[in-house]
Amino acid sequence: MSVNILRRNVSFTAEAPVPDLPPSLSPEDCLVAVMFAVSASDNEIRTVELLRIEASVNNLPVFAAFDLDRIKIVAQV
Repeated sequence: MSVNILRRNVSFTAEAPVPDLPPSLSPEDCLVAVMFAVSASDNEIRTVELLRIEASVNNLPVFAAFDLDRIKIVAQV
């Protein structure tokens, strides 16, 4: 009994380059984004809510290394 094994030519091509991804959010960015999302959940963001978010970012230890200029960027996400 004879068995024929067919071999196929397999050619590998280089993988397509991964497109540039937007910069990821830091954990602090995510916390700020959640605060904005909760604030906007009633379809209105009040000034007092924005001031509370800013005060939280200024005073909570978790935001010690957070760049305050990022609040505007994160708010647009």
